[in-house]
Amino acid sequence: MTPSCRYLSQALLIMSGAIMASSVVFAEARAHDATRTATTPPWTYDAICCRGVGDHGDCQDIPASAVHPVPGGYSITLRPGDHRLVTKPQSYSIPEAKTRRSPDGRYHACLYPNEAHLQCSYAPPMSF
Repeated sequence: MTPSCRYLSQALLIMSGAIMASSVVFAEARAHDATRTATTPPWTYDAICCRGVGDHGDCQDIPASAVHPVPGGYSITLRPGDHRLVTKPQSYSIPEAKTRRSPDGRYHACLYPNEAHLQCSYAPPMSF
């Protein structure tokens, strides 16, 4: 291998390592981001609510049909498929005062340490 090829090879190796390292940093920065759509602004779950990483985290949007206003708060019933951690039907009651505002107009649930415990819930501003 000629010296110039060796240096080019080393440069490419260093660049690929830098790209991989920046990918890891970028993924960590997005660990608590809510799922985005074409019409919703980017936003981040509160750190106290989100204990997961990206698509394997404990926070995600849930169907509006799973949320029902009740006096003083919300009743939420999640079934398998409504949230990635739910394996059997789960019901939760949460006071309105403990519900966080959802800036994307959708409902979200954070389940931690397991599917039986609703750590945080987010509701659209119009629901308050």
